[in-house]
Amino acid sequence: MVPGPGDRYPQPGRDPNNPYVNPGFEIVDSGRTITPKDNQWQKGNEKADFDAAVKRVTNWDADNFQGAYDAAAKNGTGVTFVVGSINKKDTQDTLKNLEALKAKNPNMQIVFLDTDKIKDDPKYAGLRDWVQKNTNNDDLSFMAQYSVKPGEGGKPMGDQLISTHWGSDTTSLDEQQKYGKMYTEKFKGQFKIPEGQPEVKPQPQPSDTPAVPKNPQQAAIAEADKINQQAVSSDLEKVNAAIAEAQKAGEAGAKQLPELLAQQKKLQAMREAPARTRKEYAQKLYADAVALNGKGDPESLKQQEASVLEAHRQINDANAKVPGYFASDAAKQELKAMGYSDQAIANLGKAPVTGEKSKYWLSENQYGVPEADKKKMYESGDSAALEAATRDALEAAIADAKAKGVPLVVKYGLQSCTPCIAMDNQAMGPTSKELAGKAVVANVDGPAAERILREHGHQIKAPNGFPFVEGFDVSDSGNLNLGQNARLEGQQLTNRTSEGLDASPTRTNIPKMVEGLQAERAARIEREKQASADAAKKAQEAQQRVEAEMMQKLNELIGTNPYQFTGQ
Repeated sequence: MVPGPGDRYPQPGRDPNNPYVNPGFEIVDSGRTITPKDNQWQKGNEKADFDAAVKRVTNWDADNFQGAYDAAAKNGTGVTFVVGSINKKDTQDTLKNLEALKAKNPNMQIVFLDTDKIKDDPKYAGLRDWVQKNTNNDDLSFMAQYSVKPGEGGKPMGDQLISTHWGSDTTSLDEQQKYGKMYTEKFKGQFKIPEGQPEVKPQPQPSDTPAVPKNPQQAAIAEADKINQQAVSSDLEKVNAAIAEAQKAGEAGAKQLPELLAQQKKLQAMREAPARTRKEYAQKLYADAVALNGKGDPESLKQQEASVLEAHRQINDANAKVPGYFASDAAKQELKAMGYSDQAIANLGKAPVTGEKSKYWLSENQYGVPEADKKKMYESGDSAALEAATRDALEAAIADAKAKGVPLVVKYGLQSCTPCIAMDNQAMGPTSKELAGKAVVANVDGPAAERILREHGHQIKAPNGFPFVEGFDVSDSGNLNLGQNARLEGQQLTNRTSEGLDASPTRTNIPKMVEGLQAERAARIEREKQASADAAKKAQEAQQRVEAEMMQKLNELIGTNPYQFTGQ
């Protein structure tokens, strides 16, 4: 669910989050290059100038945005969430452009989320999570537009994510408003809207709100990632060689061994730190999830699911950071304590078979359990065998997509599902062949795939039943990142005609979805390249400053007259 009735904050839903957002000082968004600008608030009166700029655009904020939904439902428009702050780059220009856009579109509903306001108050924890998932807390203004639908009792709530926009350019936001309007107007007459609700001024927050401490596990991961692993490996190699020499040197060598072994232990710990810190964070997340056992309220269940998924993602990242880290018996026992099966643990230590070598390579570019094998498992009710075969098929598809650097498309079916069978017979083979070189396709039984996908950080949901299709970008560690709007279901896949079910929409819509996934991937890679280039430039500039300071001090020393005495 996206921002909904009764919620105090926008929530991640069907796919409101772009998992690829991680811009640096210059990013590429929708084909344009953004160079973030510092804000130039009125000197000596910065806070008042900022507050006035926000007020000229909107009074909807984190405390009262339900009013924006009500107004949007009444006027048949979407709602635009804006993430900014007094110091977040491009905020000032974003507000200027939004002020002009709202003058042109008076019914436009805008909610301003001040990241400074929400950063410490515990009641905004969910909102902070939404902002982090959408923006990675980057130092640049951000806009996300949603359509509106009727919730329980007709109360307006957030529906589909229409578009996301980095920086202050509101041109494409203006262009995309028609889609927010179109989707909202589909529900005309179904909303129950309070009469005469004004755009309420945000309530002031108490100044003594307790601060939320930073996550110590995430801080430890960040510190571990700063370790120069190349230097550690070089030093460890030297120490290991010295230990080997000392062991040959008799009594003289024996005196050196304790110190050398201590150095070896320290270097090994440094080498494993990126994996160890992630494992410890995963263990904490899993413990948090276990602590919620027995609580059946929606918020607890949602938090439990999120903790388990993030724990799996952290384990996958740990395994990628330090290959072989989970090979020891002690490490395997730790994973078992977190609910990992023997097969899941084994998969962490091996590369799955891909392509023609895999028995689950069905046809060109498509993986799955062969139909004859699947039929036998269905007839015998052997769910364990079906899950094991599905695991191998999915792992092969994930590994292939990762190796090729292309999106992964997963089609979920179900036994005796007529539309699923129609898709398989009419569309999946030709579609997967058409996507060769563009994407990898996995055609799997949905329930059998659920546990395997959870191990890759994704929870499938089938509120509208089977079949449905999802598209992912596969990370270097094998985590699955769901693309924006990368879910197809219902009439997007099959249509009922006088002659039966027609799966031609599948052959049109899956390639379109892949085009979107490819564009998202290309934009992410470009942002990462730019961020890397910015980091390298910063490091070079810092080195140049150090060298300049050293040269200045050297020149000062050279200019000193060594024969000039001030004492006796």
